[in-house]
Amino acid sequence: MLKRRNFGFYFANGLTAMRIISAALMFTVSPEMLTFWRWYLIGGISDMADGFIARKANSTSKFGANFDGIADVLFVASVLVNLLPTMKSSNFLWWIAGAIATIRTLNITVAWATKQPIFIHNIPNKIAGMALFTFPMFFRIHPEVAIIVVTALTSFASIRESILVIRRRKQ
Repeated sequence: MLKRRNFGFYFANGLTAMRIISAALMFTVSPEMLTFWRWYLIGGISDMADGFIARKANSTSKFGANFDGIADVLFVASVLVNLLPTMKSSNFLWWIAGAIATIRTLNITVAWATKQPIFIHNIPNKIAGMALFTFPMFFRIHPEVAIIVVTALTSFASIRESILVIRRRKQ
């Protein structure tokens, strides 16, 4: 039997879908254009709002949590692919981004293979998400500090997630 869904469920998942659409649309324009930053802002706001609305409307679901995680991955990938080539930095940024993406991919794979929640919505991941969202703006002001802060926060969140996935797997 299908579970009856309320408006909050559809609205929250609609916001999540907006993040996927904005990620796709960011590929259609240059990061130097205002339109790119409008799509970026829409994606970021939808990321902050979807879970909040789902919790307030008492309409959280496993589907919504997984859909949100998929949207996060697509949005971050779109931002990285579009913005990293325009940022004047060393290859270090690419290596770190690749290492963190590899850790996250391994976490998702192990969680999926062991039938655990695929995306962990905890405080370190939320802080890392906020740091990633603000990174392009802070990079333009002070690149070295932005790289250090985002690298530290996202590395911590990824390693913390690895620990949680390994502990759950042993249970």
